[in-house]
Amino acid sequence: MAIAENAIARSSDGNGVVAWTGSFNNLPWEYWRSVNFTSGELTDTNISGTTADPDGDRIPNLLEYALGTNPKSVNSWLALMQPRVEAGYFKITFTRVKSAVDVVLTAEVSSDLAIWNSGPAYLETTMVDNGSTETVTVRD
Repeated sequence: MAIAENAIARSSDGNGVVAWTGSFNNLPWEYWRSVNFTSGELTDTNISGTTADPDGDRIPNLLEYALGTNPKSVNSWLALMQPRVEAGYFKITFTRVKSAVDVVLTAEVSSDLAIWNSGPAYLETTMVDNGSTETVTVRD
């Protein structure tokens, strides 16, 4: 089973747009769920499902899992993704949990919100190893 989540961030000038897609294949995800939700909450996909947002911060559980945040504590999307424009490039920096091997985060860029592209021909990605996490920066 694979589920996809999309999130879009836009630069302040409205030109740079990056979307993130996450998918999972049921490995450490289930353990994370068991640690973060009660047995009753685990039976309710509106609370513990991949697209659920029990704390109402607009960050679905799947992304909370991949980023290592608490699904029951409000997080700022802007603080987690750190979007900004530097030297004319739209950049997003985030910290990813390396043990979340069952989640793939893919950055995509679009100039018109109709055609989306990803990969090194369109985006530059740098990663810094922090032990159990890594800091990822993507720019258009």
